[in-house]
Amino acid sequence: MGLHAVLVLAWWPLACTGSEEGVTWDLTLLPVVAEKNQDPFDGLDSHSLQVTGPNTSEFREMTQEGSTVSLGGLGELSGATITYRGSLEHQVVSLGRTAPVTISDGETLEVPIFVGEVDAMAWLSERGTKEGIYGGAVAPGGDGRYFLFGGMDFGTGGSMGDTFDHIQILDLGTPSDDPVFETVGTMPAYDDAGSTHTERMGLTATTLNDADDLEGQILVTGGTATWQNGSTTTGTAFLYDPDTGEIYEFSNDDWLYEERNEHIAVQNAQGDVVLFGGWGRAIGGGLVIVDDIEVYDRSQGERGHFETLGNRSIGIFGAADLLGVTAGVLHCGGVKFAGNQWYTDDQCYLVSPNGEVDELSAPMPLDLGHHTLTWLEEGKVLLAGGVSVGDDITQQGDIVDASAEAWIYDHDLREFIEVDDMAVPRAAHAAVPLGNGRVLVVGGAAEVSDIPFSDNYSGEPMACGEIFDLATRSWTSADGCLAGDASGALEVRSISPVVGNDPDHGAVIMGGATVNWSATQTVGFWTFRR
Repeated sequence: MGLHAVLVLAWWPLACTGSEEGVTWDLTLLPVVAEKNQDPFDGLDSHSLQVTGPNTSEFREMTQEGSTVSLGGLGELSGATITYRGSLEHQVVSLGRTAPVTISDGETLEVPIFVGEVDAMAWLSERGTKEGIYGGAVAPGGDGRYFLFGGMDFGTGGSMGDTFDHIQILDLGTPSDDPVFETVGTMPAYDDAGSTHTERMGLTATTLNDADDLEGQILVTGGTATWQNGSTTTGTAFLYDPDTGEIYEFSNDDWLYEERNEHIAVQNAQGDVVLFGGWGRAIGGGLVIVDDIEVYDRSQGERGHFETLGNRSIGIFGAADLLGVTAGVLHCGGVKFAGNQWYTDDQCYLVSPNGEVDELSAPMPLDLGHHTLTWLEEGKVLLAGGVSVGDDITQQGDIVDASAEAWIYDHDLREFIEVDDMAVPRAAHAAVPLGNGRVLVVGGAAEVSDIPFSDNYSGEPMACGEIFDLATRSWTSADGCLAGDASGALEVRSISPVVGNDPDHGAVIMGGATVNWSATQTVGFWTFRR
């Protein structure tokens, strides 16, 4: 990645408010673009800049790249963001946004800005992470920053490699010429039967919303130091401050109710975080499923407390997302074990904002695992893909074809409504809400094996992506690629990539397992249309 162009912006505001004294400053924007697969300035017929601060919002058209723009009445800037928009025939096709900028009278400043094509994946550095990452967790830290916690690499033949304790940052608010994840810290240690670990995979990271003292903190829960071995699964949790790097470790009185890894964490509209299922702690090794639901209640304890909501036979590899402000969080499906037999399930549970758990009277149309459930709009989520095996899977290694089917769950109607199928069947994929009733799905595989254990695949993983639109209830290709293509929306084929989603900037999609069970180092960034 490198500098594509320089937009020189020299602004001469007439005066600060209520003063006849002039204020002058010069600011140069230095765009950074994903040169490997994007040219966001090519063919544009108009350019604009918007300066948004605590007390102002100014918009100006530019006549050409490299033009000089004058704005009056701004005065000195303090914590203002600058948004660039490039358009073709009145449609915004390129977008960039700076981190907050402060500039004083007489000052000259250069500010980098990442510019990407909207509704498209930008492939970042060749090696976006220090190591291949599988089972890490990504969360936004505000101002275009994304934080990566832990993860693991694979050894020869898909065996377990190293598990990591890094906390890393990708800063697209003030990007370098070659944006990559940089290590900024180490996760805190936890004890396991006399051993001490700092490394974790299968953990979750959730950026807390809502307006209280914890807003913007990142909640990290669970994980394990040894993949497919429950002996090091932890119930510890910590809060990470993305602005200061400080870590708050919960005391053992406030730990998770159950140790768990490869679980699901979803924040409700009140800012509490609901945890579902996962692999639990197994003394002496092996695997055990955690069947309960618990909630991180921010109103309890010094900085919140975890409370169980009871055993609901949640299982592993289900899917969950926010259903609505008043409805709460919905979890559906999963892989379960009973009577020496593995099976997928069709049950759905709704967790209300006050912690009540109800089983939906209308289950999913199919019993599913390795599917996705993604917010569309208030009271509606998209159910897509996965594998449906009923009670036919009895041993590790059985191979199952993925589904291409999709449904909308409508909470007002209390039913699942069938929509068009995806172009390709997929399971263990990633899904990203794009806003305005649209969802991006990427990666995954058309065949999944080892249902009881992890997201192993027998066929090739895929790089292709497609977008669902609630307005038409149909899918369109995000990249024009075919299931077997080596690259598409994703730079490399990937199963179980992880997502860090910031509605104000875009989504980082990274990691996962690629061909021959190796973890990928590639990082993609999807610029939202705003």
